[in-house]
Amino acid sequence: MKPADLMPDLSGSGYQKVDAFAGPVAQAGQQNYRTVWAKTANTNLIALVDATVFAKPEDARTNYTTVSAAWKNPPPGLVGGVTGFVDTPSPAVGDERKSYTPSGADSKGNKIWTDVYRIGNVVVVVQVIDAAQGEQMALREQLAKDVAAKVR
Repeated sequence: MKPADLMPDLSGSGYQKVDAFAGPVAQAGQQNYRTVWAKTANTNLIALVDATVFAKPEDARTNYTTVSAAWKNPPPGLVGGVTGFVDTPSPAVGDERKSYTPSGADSKGNKIWTDVYRIGNVVVVVQVIDAAQGEQMALREQLAKDVAAKVR
């Protein structure tokens, strides 16, 4: 399974793909791919999906633990002036999952949701950025389910 094959297609929901690329890998036995979508009628609504496929399930579990902790406390300045993240409900997808949102908006007034999943030997990070600051649960759930359906 290749991570590029796991990417959801949001073109039918009014989104345009603005970027897609294979990311760097930290170790042998893993592959990464990332896709970024923007709502064509509202460029302040952005969805990012990043998937890393591991050869060994135990490596995916270890990576999930590291990545989910890192998104809880990202380095200062990484996410537009956000100073802290709080737990938020996750879409019910995957073997393990954590979701975070900042306690306030970023420097541009946007709200960001970060969902980190482990689905078998795949670790997925989904981020949704929205200036309207609705909960975006439907979009977050759609993205997670689309990826999970391709993993299983």
